[in-house]
Amino acid sequence: YEEDFIFIVNGKEYPTKRIIADLLSTKICHLHSIDPTINQYYINTEEKGDFLHILKLVNFKVNDVPTSEIPFLIEVSSNLENKFIEIIENDETTELTLNNIFDKIQKHERYKNHYSKSYQNEIEFISANFHEIVEQEKEKLIKLKLRTLIEIFSNERLKLKDEDQLFEIVNELYLKDSNYSILYETVNFLNASTNCICQI
Repeated sequence: YEEDFIFIVNGKEYPTKRIIADLLSTKICHLHSIDPTINQYYINTEEKGDFLHILKLVNFKVNDVPTSEIPFLIEVSSNLENKFIEIIENDETTELTLNNIFDKIQKHERYKNHYSKSYQNEIEFISANFHEIVEQEKEKLIKLKLRTLIEIFSNERLKLKDEDQLFEIVNELYLKDSNYSILYETVNFLNASTNCICQI
């Protein structure tokens, strides 16, 4: 573990120790279990940024990273197969509202491993305000990714006007794309009306 290791990022060398490379990357750790002599790793990215910000993460503290470098950090951490980097935004204390919830969750659902706390708070907000959201922002709701809808519909804080409200949205999504059939698992058929069930 005291051996030197070099990350070569976009052609620039970043020397470090092997233990740091293993801590930063599940992928490199696995490579070392196959071949302990590996002492360098190449990363080429589309996004630009300073890899030193990523090397600093091994201090296990909250580290400030310029907002402009977040896309680079996400791209590199995905390359390294690191699922433990949590991004906390400066505006995380901003209160969630019906006006801002969909802008936030659409940004975070793409990289939910990196925004897990924000993403989970947004799932719970939508679930707790589901009845109102369906009435005011249904079109935005049904544009969310399938995995996000599953988490919302199965969340313990889900508040419905009645079971038909959820059932009707699931039907609407299923008629557009049969892949949404998995959402029927979130519906409590015992509480749905006969009229709604007959629509299937």
